[in-house]
Amino acid sequence: MKMGSMRMTWKCVKCGSIVVSHSDIRHDMNFCKCGEAGVDLEEFYTRTFGKIDVISLEEKTKDGWDKVK
Repeated sequence: MKMGSMRMTWKCVKCGSIVVSHSDIRHDMNFCKCGEAGVDLEEFYTRTFGKIDVISLEEKTKDGWDKVK
């Protein structure tokens, strides 16, 4: 079953940069400015490294973006 597109807004604990990652771009690791943290948000898994704080996790619906977390 295909899930909807997801997007995660996260913040690097070390440098404070805020990054938005999307699940509809395969094998796309997003890095913070200092390079100490990253997120690869995929359809069925999320790969992270470094210390991050998740600001929001949203799923795309026909009416826009619904907050999951």
